[in-house]
Amino acid sequence: MAEQRDAKGHFLKGHRYFRSQRGLRYGRKPSIATEVRNALAVAERALPGIIDDMIKRAKDPDVPPSVRQAAAEYLCDRVYGRPHQSIGGEGGEPLSIRVVEVVHQAV
Repeated sequence: MAEQRDAKGHFLKGHRYFRSQRGLRYGRKPSIATEVRNALAVAERALPGIIDDMIKRAKDPDVPPSVRQAAAEYLCDRVYGRPHQSIGGEGGEPLSIRVVEVVHQAV
């Protein structure tokens, strides 16, 4: 390995950890954020076909009614949004939150 480094100890061109290869810096794996971004890009490209398929299933009379209803509900939720769910306390009263500050004193 020492023969693939320069006088300063940096990897020489052609070494698998050389920083300019494959766009990876110093041979590191892509970050999780990059992998998530790539997965989202794949999903975005597939999404129009998935939505078209769900619309076809929601309108197809040969598909069981439960599947048609589920597809229609999902599409409506995504397009119009789900109805707001109120958050309430006990007995339907408004939810109240009490913040208590605790201070530890050195004895």
